[in-house]
Amino acid sequence: MQDIELERIDRGEDWVIYRRDTARTAYPFMEEARTDGGYNHPSYDLTVRQDMIGQIPEVIRFPFLGPILEAANSRWSLLRTTACDAGALPRDPRPNDEYTHCVGGMVVIAYRLDWHNTDPHKLTRLARMIVDAMDRLTPICRVRYIIEPYKSWHGKEEPTHYNVTLEFVGVGYSAEEALAAAETTAQSVALAISKVATSHELLTMN
Repeated sequence: MQDIELERIDRGEDWVIYRRDTARTAYPFMEEARTDGGYNHPSYDLTVRQDMIGQIPEVIRFPFLGPILEAANSRWSLLRTTACDAGALPRDPRPNDEYTHCVGGMVVIAYRLDWHNTDPHKLTRLARMIVDAMDRLTPICRVRYIIEPYKSWHGKEEPTHYNVTLEFVGVGYSAEEALAAAETTAQSVALAISKVATSHELLTMN
């Protein structure tokens, strides 16, 4: 079922860009138990602590997240990540889609220069840049981008800061097939982000 809070901005064959006005996360955030039974580990500034990437519990369980985080938070990157997650997901089948299993991941991406994050149009621009940099995906690989606000940015609620929440999935007829598809999708995401993160377009953005 489609999230009624999402407003579709654009879509392609294997991707879609949405806007959401409801904030779901802050940066940085403290460790806390989630209402769904999960657990939020405390934020790390991965732009200065790349050595922490391999210690993130989600990365330990789903290593395909690692290259995405490394690309976005690399020394020369103009981007950063502020949250990530991964796991097996319930199926939300498309018409004539008989895949039974789904594995996916999520990374929350922001500009490293704070003031760019106060303009949601610049986050939409970032999503489109990643779309353009990514190789065409197969039908078992899907990506969506959600432009949404942070609850707070380093303790500040005003001005509102925004992010691109990039969600990707792989589907299959077994858990193994879905995991392999998710890994393939993650590789494409990591490569696209590595291209965008150090691009001249970001370097010269006003």
